[in-house]
Parts: sequence; structure tokens; C-alpha cells
Amino acid sequence: MKVSFYIVILFALCPFVVGAEQISSIPLLEMNAIKWTSEEVSFIKELHQKGSIKIATKISFAIYLPQSDGTITGFHYNVLKEFADLLKIKIHVKLITWNDYFYKEGEDLERVKKDPDYAFVPSLIKNVDLYLDGITALPWREKLFDIIKFVPSRQMIVSRKENLPLNLSDLNNKVCAMVKNTSMEYNHTRSLI
Repeated sequence: MKVSFYIVILFALCPFVVGAEQISSIPLLEMNAIKWTSEEVSFIKELHQKGSIKIATKISFAIYLPQSDGTITGFHYNVLKEFADLLKIKIHVKLITWNDYFYKEGEDLERVKKDPDYAFVPSLIKNVDLYLDGITALPWREKLFDIIKFVPSRQMIVSRKENLPLNLSDLNNKVCAMVKNTSMEYNHTRSLI
């Protein structure tokens, strides 16, 4: 009777022992210099238990670029990879196009940009944990999803050497190429108003 009693006690305590072992094996939580809030600790533990993070991204030199040897380069991906390694989780990648970040069938993206009371949740954000890209925080985008200001972005104009613009007015009547639904398009539109 004593043997079975000890076995029952051992099995009853087993989840707590395993749970404690799993928590202490998360290197991210073992970093002494970081003062985690209780919400952050809960999030980290949940993500660790889930075992993976699903991201949406596009192929880009600075963000995510698979190499022929199987490695992946890109500053944004490398930072996320370090985070994932500290959490002991895997990264699942969903490759998309730029406009997929903002798309939802039946919704009008142009209206989101103009109407302060109109917003929706893009289809993609419901199927991934986060977007991994250089997305400028614009008011209309912040109505669609949360943006973490992780890396400051800069815009620049690339022009011919013999035709350098020194003033904003030097760009009048010039043809500019830019990607639709980017901060470049947004700033260009604002400068015309």
C-alpha cells in the first residue's frame, strides 16, 4: 500500500516539477538585466509552450532573404531568430506580397486612408502572429493593426547626379516611382495637398 501511495504522490507532483523545469529552461526569462512585467512573463511562457511563432513577410534584402545554402539573411529575420532561439521556439514563415498586409475581401483600403471612422482587420493578421517587415507607422495603418516601432525608417530620394533636387519645389513636374500603399505614397500625397 505504501508503494502505490508514493507512486500516486509522485504522479500528482509530476506536472508541477515538469512545469517548473520548462519555465526555468526559457533563456529569455533567465536574463537578469530585464525586468519583465507579469503580462510579459505570461506571454513568453504561452509562446514557449506553443512552440512556434508564425510570421508573414516578403522576400527582401534587409528583411528576409533565403540563401542557396539554406540559411536566411536579413536584419529583421535575424533579430526574430535570436528572440526565437531565446524562447526555444520555431519560426514558421508565410511569404506574401506587400498588399496582402492590408487586404480584406469586401473592404476598401482607400476609404481607411480617408475616413477616420472606418477600419477593419486585414485577413492575414488573423492567420499569423506578426508581420515581419519595415512598415512605417501611419495613422491609417494603425487603425488596421498594432505597429511596434522597432527600427526607425528613413525615406530618401534617388535621382540622377546631374539633376539633384536641392529644394522640395525642385521636384515639381518630376516623375516619381513608388510602391502603392507605402509611406512614400502617403507622404507624396500629403505634400500635394
